[in-house]
Amino acid sequence: MKVYVLRADSDHYESLIMTGGDLYGFARRFNGKPMQSFGKYPKIKKDPRQLPKGDFPSLIPGVPVFSQRAVEAFGDLLKGNGEIFPLKISGDQYFLFNVTKVIEALDEFNSIVSRFRDGRVFYIDHYSFFVEKLLGLIIFKIPHTITGDVYVTDAFVERVDATRLKGFWFPLVWSSD
Repeated sequence: MKVYVLRADSDHYESLIMTGGDLYGFARRFNGKPMQSFGKYPKIKKDPRQLPKGDFPSLIPGVPVFSQRAVEAFGDLLKGNGEIFPLKISGDQYFLFNVTKVIEALDEFNSIVSRFRDGRVFYIDHYSFFVEKLLGLIIFKIPHTITGDVYVTDAFVERVDATRLKGFWFPLVWSSD
């Protein structure tokens, strides 16, 4: 089993930019807890760089944005793992995804973790996970980085590859092999 960080390939595919509102306040709303309704959206526009359109435009780490095509390709993998909120940008349909599957799967003893003075995790330099806690997981967060990274397993990466979705980047952070 492998665990990857879900990232957008913003060097080669279209990105989105938040142009109004509190960026950090917006990101903190994606904290692993259900929102049920999104409420007011911030102003989001397409990056002016004119890169090709992908299925996973970059916005903010921890706040996945999927194209209509991506939601159709792996919507079944998203169900039960979070909430999908529709978002229109320049006439195109996108979907914000609030990951609500939060798992205490990080093996802190065998990981290398940088911390703030108060003990909170600042950065995970080397990951180690409890394999038994990852079984059946597709897309998830861990409490240590709750408003930051979103993690995916092999099943998610394989579906992206099988459906030829574009704009994803999957840095490998851990393997049980």
